[in-house]
Amino acid sequence: MKITNVLIPISIFLVMQSCKKELSNDTINSSTSSIYKHPDSTTVYVAGGLFTEDSATGNVTGHAVYWRNGAAVPLTTSFSYATSIAINGNDVYVAGMMTMGNSFDIAAYWKNGNAVTLTDGINNARATSIVINGSDVYVAGWVTANGNTVAAYWKNGVQTVLADSSLFSYANAISVNGNDVYVVGGLMNGHLDSSTVMCWKNGVALPLTSYPFSYATSVALDGNDVYIGGVNSSTATYWKNEAPVPLTVSASGTQVNSIAVSGDSIYAVGFFNEPNNGLKAAYWKDGTSIPLSDFANSYASSVTVNEQDVYIAGGINNSFGNYKALYWKNGKAIYLNAGTDSTGLYANGIAVQ
Repeated sequence: MKITNVLIPISIFLVMQSCKKELSNDTINSSTSSIYKHPDSTTVYVAGGLFTEDSATGNVTGHAVYWRNGAAVPLTTSFSYATSIAINGNDVYVAGMMTMGNSFDIAAYWKNGNAVTLTDGINNARATSIVINGSDVYVAGWVTANGNTVAAYWKNGVQTVLADSSLFSYANAISVNGNDVYVVGGLMNGHLDSSTVMCWKNGVALPLTSYPFSYATSVALDGNDVYIGGVNSSTATYWKNEAPVPLTVSASGTQVNSIAVSGDSIYAVGFFNEPNNGLKAAYWKDGTSIPLSDFANSYASSVTVNEQDVYIAGGINNSFGNYKALYWKNGKAIYLNAGTDSTGLYANGIAVQ
């Protein structure tokens, strides 16, 4: 079963490109409890972050955090962004990006709150997905070369570039089965309206489909079967062993953000574009659309299954300054909190233990 996140609505990302502001741990710890209490022994981890506004300048910036059963744990005191989370025993791993001083974005992950940088900050880079296999840490993401983003992954900090730097490419998710490493994302040939769904197995590229506008956001492995979630010709789709399975709702502009396999069932989450209401969170089980949220401008970013329970991370963006992070457990919304001075929150990845 694969736990991943990926592409959330671009409006959240744009907000986070503002000037930087330092954030104290006391700010987050001053108000960290969820409105939901956890009666069972399951521990729920959610990766995401908060926005803060400088009262003097009005600039808004972002800080990566993760939540453990609703309690927020800060990861940095400077500009940062969290994309994915994985649990291995007592260790918590969160992937994303951070800055140091005046550096460009640095691909990084945090292990139990301690930052591990994967790039040097000379050029922009980002970690988008993380998975642990035994004692090995695998991270997918992208680096910058020749002015293009270039898909890459890291094993224990050692970088492998997956595509030619003459083209625009990116890696959104990673999963490992034994000695096989699967990374998925997209490749553009120079035209913004033309992209190809990509799956790299052990560094070898396997294009699945192309034009108009297709890409992969997530990957899950189940025995010998490979499931890839994403978009095919602007339609939410997953591929099982390269065969596309479109997922439909009564709207256009759909996307799969995350996919998981449990038993004989396939779970996918993302969003669709509802006329007059903007983006709306979407959830499919075995290809059937299941209502998840009545909120307009909402999204589902990550899904995982624990026994019979389905956990989905996401958020609601009613307006600027009103971003809300949450997760759904079996369809019940559980809101997350992270400080009294935050102007908004986001949730990108979820894992349970």
